[in-house]
Amino acid sequence: MAGQGSLKVAPVSAAPELYYIGLQPTDLTQTNNFFVDPNFTYNPVTGTLNVAGIQYRNAGLNTNGLARAESTYVDQTYIQTISPFVVTNLIPFAVTITPRSANSKIAIFVNWFGEHGGVSSWDTVYGLKRNGGIIGPIADTGLRTGGMAMAANSYYTASIDDGSTPESLSFWFLDQPNTTQPVTYQLTVRQGTGTLTLYTNRTVADANQLLSYERGTSSIIALETL
Repeated sequence: MAGQGSLKVAPVSAAPELYYIGLQPTDLTQTNNFFVDPNFTYNPVTGTLNVAGIQYRNAGLNTNGLARAESTYVDQTYIQTISPFVVTNLIPFAVTITPRSANSKIAIFVNWFGEHGGVSSWDTVYGLKRNGGIIGPIADTGLRTGGMAMAANSYYTASIDDGSTPESLSFWFLDQPNTTQPVTYQLTVRQGTGTLTLYTNRTVADANQLLSYERGTSSIIALETL
C-alpha cells in the first residue's frame, strides 16, 4: 500500500482470542491508495483475519471512508424581486450532494454578499430547503417572520449611503437527510414588511467608479461529515 503505517493490536472483548487491529498511517504523502480507519478482527486460534470493515480511497477519488463536499460559488451579480411574506428561493444558491450513508450528517455553509433595496435587511430572514421542503424552522412564529439567520445591516434607510454600502450574511446548519439519494439544499429568503429587491454580489446603485461602490462573491457549501 502507498501509505506507510503501523499495526496496533488490542483485545476488543473479554475473550482473549479476539483482537482489534487498527492501521495508524504515519506517512500519507503517497496517496495513490491508502486506508482510512480500517477495522480488522483476528482470531489467532484459527488464524482468521476479517477485514470486511475496511475503508479506503484512491488518489483523486471521493470514495468510501472520506468526507466529501459540494459547492456552488457565485461570482456573478443578480437582481431578484422578493414578494412579502413568501419563502422564496434565492437564485442561484443551490447545491446537491449524494450522501454515502443514510446515517451521514451534512453541514451546509452559506455566505452571501450584496445589498437590500426597497425595504431593509432588518425585516428580512434567510433559511434553507432540502429537496424543496423547508428545514430547521423554529417551533412557532405566529405572525412573525421566521428563519435561520439575518444579514448584518449596514446603513439604515434614508441614509446617503443606503444604496452603496453592501451587507453580508453567514450561517451554517447541520442536517441528517437519512438517505443515500441526491439531496439538494437551497438558500431561501423571506421579507416581512414589503416587496424586497435583493442585489447579490453588488450594491444597489453599483456605479462604475472608485471608492463608493463595492462588489463581492458568495457561496453555498454542503459538507458530508463522517
